[in-house]
Amino acid sequence: EWSPWEWGEVLHQALEDYLRPLVGRKGKAPQWDQLKYQFWEAALRRAGRDPAGREPVWQAKAKISERELQGWFERQDFSKANLLHLEWSFKPKGDAPPLIVDTADGGLAIQGRVDRVEMIGGQVVLTDYKRTRSLQYKSDPKPEGERLPWEYQLVLYSLAAKKHYKTEAVRTRLEFISPKGMEPVVEVPPGGPELFAEMWESVLTGGLAPANDDETCGFCDLRPLCAEAPL
Repeated sequence: EWSPWEWGEVLHQALEDYLRPLVGRKGKAPQWDQLKYQFWEAALRRAGRDPAGREPVWQAKAKISERELQGWFERQDFSKANLLHLEWSFKPKGDAPPLIVDTADGGLAIQGRVDRVEMIGGQVVLTDYKRTRSLQYKSDPKPEGERLPWEYQLVLYSLAAKKHYKTEAVRTRLEFISPKGMEPVVEVPPGGPELFAEMWESVLTGGLAPANDDETCGFCDLRPLCAEAPL
């Protein structure tokens, strides 16, 4: 059975293939039939490498993902956006070099990849896709000025984009393919170097401890290296 992370990968690939014709120009996105086609192409390509693919349970989950994607499609409006990049990366041999941040211990090179970069109203807008909006992404209520753990990812994205595009006019946001009845887009205030320093201090002092549960660990690329991750 595919994990939520694997279904998320399929949805990401379908969105990338669907939006690719819009990069570098304004205009109306292709119709739903085109996105539906890209989704099933991505799902069946992955299923071809997986014996579990195409079984009844897999088919049912694929239909659920298709409905989630159709909901995303119906909420979109690209008429005011200029799509600059899909899967924009800052890393060696990427679209931009790694982000170098000064720390008390010296310089730290950070790599990353942003799902979607647009120019909207003179601002660079960075979008990170999430498949579903669960309670861990609920931003209210919270103390004024407090950051939720998942927001730090977008802080790094904003620092890299400010450096690459040479502008402070950067917005960051999460966009949920299936928002579960909540707002589908969460705007996250971009952070500066001082916020990265706060995050780095948290890493050094153990403040960003592993979640240590099967559902959350299933999304982590570092699971094989983590002594706390369940087997």
